[in-house]
Amino acid sequence: MRNYDQNIRLKNIVLYILKDFKGGTDYIKLYKILYFASREQLAETGIPLIYDNFKAWHKGPVPSFTGSIVKRLEKKEPLTGHMSSFEGALKVNANKKVQALTEADNESIPEYTRHLIDKYIRKYKFYNSIQLSKDSHDEAWREAYEEGGGKTHGNAIINPVSMARVGGGDEDIQNLIKLLFSHDHEYITVYDNSDEWKNNEELAFEIHHIMKMTDSWDGDDAEAIPKTTALNCRKMILKKKASILNIESLYPTPSGTICLDWRKNGAKVSAEIGDSKFAFYYSSSDRKDIYDSPTLDFNDAGLDMLFQYLEKIEN
Repeated sequence: MRNYDQNIRLKNIVLYILKDFKGGTDYIKLYKILYFASREQLAETGIPLIYDNFKAWHKGPVPSFTGSIVKRLEKKEPLTGHMSSFEGALKVNANKKVQALTEADNESIPEYTRHLIDKYIRKYKFYNSIQLSKDSHDEAWREAYEEGGGKTHGNAIINPVSMARVGGGDEDIQNLIKLLFSHDHEYITVYDNSDEWKNNEELAFEIHHIMKMTDSWDGDDAEAIPKTTALNCRKMILKKKASILNIESLYPTPSGTICLDWRKNGAKVSAEIGDSKFAFYYSSSDRKDIYDSPTLDFNDAGLDMLFQYLEKIEN
C-alpha cells in the first residue's frame, strides 16, 4: 500500500529537481538524477530517497510510479487513485520534456536529501542524456535487467540493497536496508503507513549526522561517536517495541555514547547507548517507581529489559 505522505514527498522531490530546468527536462535526465541521488542516499544512510521502485529498463533505471505518471501526462490521460496527488503539478510539453507547473514544498524534503539532489543537478544538468543513460547501467541495474529478460522484457525491480552496495554502502548499511524492506512486523519498514516511519527517518538522519562528528566536536575533549554505537541506535529504533513515537530527544555525549530520552504523561525512560553496552533509567510520572539498570550487553536480552520499561510509559 502506498503511503499518501510518501506520495507527497515524491512529488515535491520531482518538483525540486525541475526547479533547475525552467523549460523542463527529458525523462532520462530526470530519472537518472533521481537514481544516482537515491543510490548515494541509500549507501550513506540506508534510508530511501524516494518511495518508488526503480525498474531496470533498456535505457537504465526508471522510477516505476513516477514513470507511470509521466506516461499518463504525455498521453493526456487523467491521474487517478494514488497518482492524483500529482494533479496540477507537472506537464509533459510538446517536445516530451517534463515541466513543473508549481513549486516544491522544500520544507517537506529532508535537508540532507536536498543537498544530495543539488549535487547531482550540478553534475548532470548539462550532461548528454544518452551518455547519462549508459552511465546508469551499473551492476545493480545489470542484475535486475538480466533477471528480467533483457531488452524485450527488462522491467525487474532493482534491489535497493544492490543499489547501496554499488554506491559504496558497507555490509552494515546493507543489512539495515534489508530490514527496512523486509515486511517483518517486528520492525518499522518503508511499508508502514504511519508516523512511525517518519520518526524513524528523522532519527536516522540525526544519527547519520552524529556519526560524522569528529573528536572535539564540542570544542573541548569530546570523543567521536563510534560507528558501532550509531548502528546500535539505528537497529534499536527500528524495533516496533522501541516506542519510537515517544522518543523526545536523541543526542551525543562527550564520552562517545548516544543518549535517547522517551517521555509520555510524565513518565520517562533515558538510555545511554555505547558500542557494545548500554544502560537505562526509568521513573514513573509520580516518581514512586524508579529503576536504574545495571550496564547491559547490547543484545536481544538486554533490549527486552529496556522494552519492558518502555511499555510502562505507554500505560
